[in-house]
Amino acid sequence: MNEVDLRSALRDEADRAEVGEDSWRRLQSRLTMRSAERSPVRSMLRPAIAIVVFAALVGGLLFAVRDDSGGFAARTRVGSAAPRQIVAVTDRSLLVVLDPRTGRVIRTLAKKVATFRGAPELAVSPDGSQVYFTSVAPPTPGCTESGVETVFRVPQRGGTPKAVGVGRTVAVNPVDGRVAFSRRYADCRLADSGALEVQDSNGGSRVYQRPGDPAGSELGLSGLSWSGDGRRLAFQERGASVLDLNTATSLADSVCVCAQSDGTGWFGYRGDSNGFLGVQTPCCGREPHVAVTLTTDGTVDRTLFRWRGQIDHLGSDVSGNELLAVMVSRAGGHSALYRWSRGDQRPTKIRDRIVAAVWIPDPPQRAEPTVAVVRQPGGELEILDSQTGATRQQLGPTVDASQITTTHDGTSLLVGVNTSGPCGTDGAPRIDRVDRANQTWTRFGNGLFPASNGSDLVAYEVACDGISLGITDLKSGDQFRSNPLPGRPRESSDDLLTVHPIAWSPNGRELLYAVEARGSGSGYYVGRLSAHRPFFEARTRLPLDTATTRWVTFVDDGHAATVRWRRGWTEVRVIPIGTRQHSSTAGTVLIGIRGRVTRLAVDASGRRVLLLRDDGVLLTWARGESKPRRVATGIGAATWLPQPSSSRLSSP
Repeated sequence: MNEVDLRSALRDEADRAEVGEDSWRRLQSRLTMRSAERSPVRSMLRPAIAIVVFAALVGGLLFAVRDDSGGFAARTRVGSAAPRQIVAVTDRSLLVVLDPRTGRVIRTLAKKVATFRGAPELAVSPDGSQVYFTSVAPPTPGCTESGVETVFRVPQRGGTPKAVGVGRTVAVNPVDGRVAFSRRYADCRLADSGALEVQDSNGGSRVYQRPGDPAGSELGLSGLSWSGDGRRLAFQERGASVLDLNTATSLADSVCVCAQSDGTGWFGYRGDSNGFLGVQTPCCGREPHVAVTLTTDGTVDRTLFRWRGQIDHLGSDVSGNELLAVMVSRAGGHSALYRWSRGDQRPTKIRDRIVAAVWIPDPPQRAEPTVAVVRQPGGELEILDSQTGATRQQLGPTVDASQITTTHDGTSLLVGVNTSGPCGTDGAPRIDRVDRANQTWTRFGNGLFPASNGSDLVAYEVACDGISLGITDLKSGDQFRSNPLPGRPRESSDDLLTVHPIAWSPNGRELLYAVEARGSGSGYYVGRLSAHRPFFEARTRLPLDTATTRWVTFVDDGHAATVRWRRGWTEVRVIPIGTRQHSSTAGTVLIGIRGRVTRLAVDASGRRVLLLRDDGVLLTWARGESKPRRVATGIGAATWLPQPSSSRLSSP
């Protein structure tokens, strides 16, 4: 490290450790002496001393501090776990992204942002990709107001803001991304401006009002903040209150936590949901504002710091240990942004002339993919880690599972139970639906081999009153039957012996299935849904040799993966399907596996493959890996649980 690099590093570490300006000058003076003025010994000693000082500074970043509860806890002065950036509003109504250490503006996201002192007007989506803010939009035609307060959304990386709703004081659910804001105007009226609106990701919304209580409607709600588990919403309306959205039907169901007469000003949830943050306001302006934490019943739990001036807003990161505070000092007279870490004696200024600020969450860690399996013998339905095979969840026993699939959101599993009783009896082949949250099993319907299309449709074999292909709409409950063979107008056929739905294409429009019929043998088919009803308008037989092709499934909308047995080995290939049909010997070889693979599944991303051998060994393989990973043994059926999409196997 040369002299300039070392000086820069020392400066950075001095800033992080909050070394005073005099200390920094002493450090700097040791490095600014010209080399020509040094004696040979001193020329050797000074770099060594600088390195020792540098190491001491770095080592001093981690130290033990006394907790307010009396114990000791290790902490990082400016920890690596702290959020990397801040989104803020300047006193010139600019929405900007800041470096939390230096206060430097990284980029500007929007202009003319409306802010109101004492009410945080900013929120960020759980993944940090979207920023929500309040601005003034042009009024609707015929409205006499000069502008309407409106909640907007803009990408955190930059883009065009889009209106979300009419209101102010926005907060975003940290779990599911629901957006809550205080309604300000509706059709140019203030009639319901005291209402709370909550929007979900699908565009639906729900409004919570306080029936028969119009008083204070012009003020509306302020200080919205969600609990860490996403179930409750704190707000201020003549005091601090909490609304449980799982049970509440109106604002009248809210619970008062502490009243403004108790001396508590700003109020909101901590990022870790362990109680609240609050600001105790003084009487007559003679005493400092005090930042405190409160228990869930509103009792002051701990004093964080005192401030001789005004504290407009507090906000913490998800750990609850790093706070942002927008405050006005008596000396400065204007608002500024400060940062406070647990154990600090006083906040550290980040930037002047900031009126609102929130942390940008760190990107969520990608969870390891999971698979649902049925173990043999015993029939235990379990959720496994696809990397280690460790059991994540046990859902109970089943019998003779023919196939399992998952709903599009992964909250439920559909299990085909291959019993041999006659139709219309409890022992008839059936499909059970398993709710993962409460581990309840309910009968979905009669049938076998369920396959979900990643939306609301489930295909399966119906073996009552003839063999046919059944489809159920999970959302509406409607059920339909289709003949899976081309050119057959009847719903079922006496020629059919088996209909085995395998997988839907990623777009949910095409179903790949296997058929065994008298006279025509067995084969693989692709059926395409009609535009108006869940019936097939086209059925095409794939030119695959069923004697050697033991399984086939979709990779993407235009490609399939095939399984072929070759002298004790299994060969997995990717072939095009659709307008250009290819045989099972064409395409690209993905991987060769010792043993006989009887089932193959590709996850929603198109990158990972699940393989089940005839000896019950479950394997997984992902693009870029040299060989499959052995996950579990004694498996009778398996399927992927939904995962975020990315580049697919057929991509170059």
